[in-house]
Amino acid sequence: MSKKKTRQKRGTGGLRCKGGKIEGTFTVYRQNGTSIKKSFMRDTEREINDIKAKLRLLGLVDNDVKGIEIDKKTNEIRLIKNENKSSKIKVYSDMLVRDYINYYLFGHRKKGERGKIIEETTFLSYCDKAKYIEEYLGNKKMTELTVDDLQNFIDKLQQRGLSYSNVKQVRNVLTTMIRYAKKDGVITENILADEKLALKQSNRTKEKYIIKKEDRKTFIDYCIKNKYYDLIFLMTTGLRAGELAGLCWKDIDFNNATAKIYRQYKRVTHIKNENNERIRKSVKEFKDLKTKASYRTVWLTDIIDLLKVHKEEQKELALKNNKAFTEEDFVFTTSKYTAMLNDYLWARVKKVMNSIKIENYDKISTHNLRHTYISMCAEKGVSIKEAQMLAGHSDIGITLVYTHLQEQQLEEASNKATNDIAKYIKLDKQVVYNNENIV
Repeated sequence: MSKKKTRQKRGTGGLRCKGGKIEGTFTVYRQNGTSIKKSFMRDTEREINDIKAKLRLLGLVDNDVKGIEIDKKTNEIRLIKNENKSSKIKVYSDMLVRDYINYYLFGHRKKGERGKIIEETTFLSYCDKAKYIEEYLGNKKMTELTVDDLQNFIDKLQQRGLSYSNVKQVRNVLTTMIRYAKKDGVITENILADEKLALKQSNRTKEKYIIKKEDRKTFIDYCIKNKYYDLIFLMTTGLRAGELAGLCWKDIDFNNATAKIYRQYKRVTHIKNENNERIRKSVKEFKDLKTKASYRTVWLTDIIDLLKVHKEEQKELALKNNKAFTEEDFVFTTSKYTAMLNDYLWARVKKVMNSIKIENYDKISTHNLRHTYISMCAEKGVSIKEAQMLAGHSDIGITLVYTHLQEQQLEEASNKATNDIAKYIKLDKQVVYNNENIV
């Protein structure tokens, strides 16, 4: 039996005379099916119908809308929402772009597309992208924006030299902002509903620099001499900087030469909305890992003895800093026995690179040590799937980007794949190409 299709309610209204004026009523529905019935008095039927048309354009409003205000002089419609602890701004039509952005960020984006609270780092990225929108479009009214305005804005960002991926992310923020502005009643039409802002595809490819095979001994020798064991650990495990920073001694299994990776330690910027200003505050804290695939075990067979030496040295360092060593302590610390963060590790890598000056030394960062590890996996014949699991990538395509197969390796791989059938290929006659005989 086929299911009967039900038409979704969007709004209904009535009309009657009262005290010399005309009273109109209209029911606006929320996304969860609940409704708000709004009554309003005007002198003419035409005014009533104009207001109804505006209310009808709201469609289904957000579930946190608790009421509707209609200005008696301008007929401006304002949605009244339940108070949001993160934002005390009221939305209204004709808002400036810079005023609506904050409401959008804290009222919608922070909750995520599906009502899921997002990570602070993700929200920080949205705020950074919103800065460009404020810079170029902030003084315009939301109701005055046109598709041409938005396309010109995107074009200017690309002319300015922003990377393709950055501009694409700005476009995504802008597109969802316009969509929510329609839901909030700030604008009556989503001008991007049937339009997609165009991007010029970048021809540039970002090269993934690694420490090449012939330079790895130089790097290791320098790190051992100067006790930069943390950098050796990065290159031989493929950990992210935050994963390394969050590693504690209790996570190391010396008997089985393994390390359990289940959290990261990093500086996180929290953003609060105060008086329509985005206030930032940075704190150091443990965080969940980047993806589900990031939770993994890494093997330390080749460096476990080095790690044992490092542990004894860390005990001495703790004593020197008047601290009691425990298994809860970080594996790698600063000279003051405090947690290492990405900027500290980055500075150490730069110091090493500026000292040994290997090929592309000025391009190597902490993350390039991770690239190097994945490349070493490829060099040793580790399958892409295995390399993906070791690196903790959620998508095998990411691992493929980092394999850094050289042209010679690709040629050898191609020949290896086809040499079994090459002997069956015979030509009945010679082929002439550019006056040269090809057999």
